[in-house]
Amino acid sequence: MAQWIQALQASETKGCYRVWSDQIHENLEAFKPGARKEFYKEFLDLYAGLWIDEFPGAKDGDFTYSFADYDTKDEFTVLHKGKEVDPRLIGPLPVVLENGSWKITQVPSP
Repeated sequence: MAQWIQALQASETKGCYRVWSDQIHENLEAFKPGARKEFYKEFLDLYAGLWIDEFPGAKDGDFTYSFADYDTKDEFTVLHKGKEVDPRLIGPLPVVLENGSWKITQVPSP
């Protein structure tokens, strides 16, 4: 999640790329070869303003996460300074452990 927020703040597509599961990447490429870059750019365009306006000057330490407590699959809720983030901004997200990092397995709806 910290990578996601950093990517949004910097409008950086590579940072955005790292938060998604391999299955998301595969689905995008199966849908349309080369679609990943376009998807990340559109995702950044859609969410960057929203998150930056909602959390101006936010730092990694401002965010914590509540996990459902599974070993390799999970769902997490984002908290900002100890308060749950409005689910309309980002609801609980399903994640999976891939190569030692938690990755988002479902694209949130706007």
